[in-house]
Amino acid sequence: NSVSAQSLPKNYAEALKEYSENAIDVAKFLDEKTENVLAKSFVDAAAANQATVEAAHIMLELVKTKKVRLIFGRLGISYKNFVSRIERLAENVPKTHNPTLLGQNWQKAVLYAFGETVKKHQDQITVVELFEGVVFSDKYVYDIITDLGCDLLKLKHVIEWMHAQKILIERLRKWKTLAAM
Repeated sequence: NSVSAQSLPKNYAEALKEYSENAIDVAKFLDEKTENVLAKSFVDAAAANQATVEAAHIMLELVKTKKVRLIFGRLGISYKNFVSRIERLAENVPKTHNPTLLGQNWQKAVLYAFGETVKKHQDQITVVELFEGVVFSDKYVYDIITDLGCDLLKLKHVIEWMHAQKILIERLRKWKTLAAM
């Protein structure tokens, strides 16, 4: 179990090469809608001259999608109140004259979504997993959604219900195709 000195990289360039060979490009797992949400979140932050793109920027784009609006409907959360609080959160990101960078919470949200996608044995990260990633990786978004009375267990159940619906629809299509043959 111990690592020998010979197996460790000798310098930064060697370590970077080893990392590059073993790295996973999460962007390859994004579905089209999710990729658009992430791109728009970056454009919005850059247009506002903000230093970083954060999870709040992602959430502002996510709430425009049909599936995330469905989650709010199932949870009975005030959509307008949530959006106004997220807008204030996004506005508080510091301004800059330098290029906008991806913030830590943005990165955490995407990695959380990737992890959920892998757990569910899905091929692509959808807006539902990204929503879950934003809620559970950003303390401020988490606090906002819980302050509005969201039961986090119910949120997890709604997300699982949506995943089950997706699987059932895929299976139904497969069975209809097989029955038509």
